[in-house]
Amino acid sequence: MKLIINADDYGCTVPVSLGILEGMKYGLITSTSAIVPCPYFNEMAIYAQEHGLKRMGLHSMLTMVRPTLTPSKVPTLVDENGDFFDRKGFMEKEVNINEARAELENQIRLFLETGLELDHIDTHHGFLMKNDEFFYMFLDLAEKYNVPLRNEISRMESAKALPYQNEIRSRGIKVVDRVYFNHGTPYHTVPDIINFLEEAAIRYPVIEIGCHPGHSDAYLRSISVLNDDREKELEVMTSPELRQYISEHDIQLINYDQL
Repeated sequence: MKLIINADDYGCTVPVSLGILEGMKYGLITSTSAIVPCPYFNEMAIYAQEHGLKRMGLHSMLTMVRPTLTPSKVPTLVDENGDFFDRKGFMEKEVNINEARAELENQIRLFLETGLELDHIDTHHGFLMKNDEFFYMFLDLAEKYNVPLRNEISRMESAKALPYQNEIRSRGIKVVDRVYFNHGTPYHTVPDIINFLEEAAIRYPVIEIGCHPGHSDAYLRSISVLNDDREKELEVMTSPELRQYISEHDIQLINYDQL
């Protein structure tokens, strides 16, 4: 079995970004995806490249902080203060798909302007399946930039997911067979990860485990409910016990470039 361990939220803050790089250097994290609209993205994009990380994914953002376009260009995506709606508000609200596409295209443009290479696309808060318009928009983006897409569909009930999975594969877009995230808890534990791996071993050739490691600070606590628990997630992703399990069970760690 092949395994991608992807750390979301690179660029969200400096401590989060440094924690992700720590987990990639000393732990089991093989991939990361960046939040472009966050104020620390450019600084940390340069830092990543200076420390040997040249490629990462886009953690598409429409549900936290502010858009990269002026609010007047994306009026259905923002509140009265010009901020993105939170996840609940966004998922419940009818938004203009053309505005969403323009914002995400601009995030990709800004990402590429840093010199980073794009190796996949995923989403913050899993909004790829807000509706069919969003699903097809993400397929178009993956095709246009010739990159893999996080297989968020794989987390749906299998019968409902099947037509979407068939559409992804009919377009030749690269995806893993199954994506795992922690359910109902703020961070993974080593037993959680091992349970995922045991389930996947008899069903899926290639999987992704998404995670949120990093270090916390006051700014992170002001923008995200997932803050201090990132420290615990980082401990898990650098765990000798988990490394030993992966080594003993013939699990190959890969990144999105190797799909």
